[in-house]
Amino acid sequence: MAAEFKPGVLTNKGLALLAKWQLGRATPAITRAVIGSGSYSASENLTGRTALKSQKLSVGISTMYIQNSTTVLLKCIFDNSTLSAGFRITEIGIYATDPDEGEILYSIAVSADENNADYLPAFNGTYPSTIVFNYQIEVGNAATVTITAGTGAYASADDLAEVSIHVSANELAIRQAVVALLQDERRLGTLEEKHDALVAAVFSTETGTTVLSNTKEYPFNDSKKTVAITQTRQTLFYDVETTVVSYSGGLPGNIIVSDKQLNGFKLEFDGSAKSVTVAYKIKEGMTV
Repeated sequence: MAAEFKPGVLTNKGLALLAKWQLGRATPAITRAVIGSGSYSASENLTGRTALKSQKLSVGISTMYIQNSTTVLLKCIFDNSTLSAGFRITEIGIYATDPDEGEILYSIAVSADENNADYLPAFNGTYPSTIVFNYQIEVGNAATVTITAGTGAYASADDLAEVSIHVSANELAIRQAVVALLQDERRLGTLEEKHDALVAAVFSTETGTTVLSNTKEYPFNDSKKTVAITQTRQTLFYDVETTVVSYSGGLPGNIIVSDKQLNGFKLEFDGSAKSVTVAYKIKEGMTV
């Protein structure tokens, strides 16, 4: 017949702490689990307990499983590496932190049949024996439950296997994310190259200077001159900006752009000058 424990009960201090959790005065913080060999009568009231009757071992919580919005299942693993004498496990308790009182015995459970309780032997000096307890406790409607760190609690083989599965899955996800990121970077690099080419094509400029000469007397003028474009345009929708750099023999008047072609255009001035040096800038006129 397997050893059985009666349902765990909240101690008076545990009930007070649960009320604080439910009111949001504190976040549930479970600190440790304890087992012992104390003896209890069938009708004994456990709510007044503040400690086990005969505590033998204390360990941190190995694993916590959220069962629903109000309860969690704690896995506690005890070993006999510090035991010089074996004992029957007849009591188990869960400790938690009260914001006003510090650590308190939150819940306690006792053996349903002490004569049939599990026996944890003394350490034989070679391999320690372990025993696992699953203990369900109420935490109210708290959004989070914390387990005290640094307890040195054991992890079971199942827990480690589950962690390994999660780690492997996470590693795979990370690798996939890295590959996707590298692919995105390559695509981004290609897009940047295309963008740069587009900008260069659409907004490419060409600059230069030319001298316009006039041999006629004002108001006549024969200064019209063809200016070649080094980078042939792909459309006639390009702009030519002009600036007079210098002039002589009269005034330059207006600079006129005409006869636009893909590979060139004509410049002239309409003033009385005999010579005008013009700086020009060609913009746009390219497609992708």
